[in-house]
Amino acid sequence: MYEFVTGPLAWLAFAVFFIGNIVRLVFYVRGLDWKLDRVTYSVNTSFGVKGAVRSVLFWLAPFGTHSWRDNPWFTILVFVMHVGLIFTPEVRIITNAYDYLMLAIAVAPFVTGLIARYAFVHSEPWLIVHVLSGELFLIAIPLTKLSHFVLFFATRAQLGMDYGIKRGGMKSSGINW
Repeated sequence: MYEFVTGPLAWLAFAVFFIGNIVRLVFYVRGLDWKLDRVTYSVNTSFGVKGAVRSVLFWLAPFGTHSWRDNPWFTILVFVMHVGLIFTPEVRIITNAYDYLMLAIAVAPFVTGLIARYAFVHSEPWLIVHVLSGELFLIAIPLTKLSHFVLFFATRAQLGMDYGIKRGGMKSSGINW
């Protein structure tokens, strides 16, 4: 059983994860309204890439952006919420059974890994459960709202490219906005 779970089933989980995320990203990019988007990505690529990288990195760091620093309580709440969801999923007004299932899928590899590591009994069944829960998590990411794990970077990069080109040294270069 262990050989099947760590062999063909693992390859299937990784395939669904990578192919599913690529499809999600393609749909994201194709869903952008190119007629309204006046940013010249192909001409000013260096400014756009710099803006995209800066946007992603600064938004991952608490107080890394102006808006994070302008709203310190909101910043603290956002970061505490994402960390706190792992420990207490207590958002009753907007939480339903599906959200609890997503949280359980996300936490299961961690919990089963701890049990497999510190089990005083024969741990191979727990190791199989741990691998299966990790594979379920990989499969769930592109197919559920857990896809924000990947789409966060796409939206931050796209917004960063827009701002990097529009506001990042491109203002006075003769481009008509």
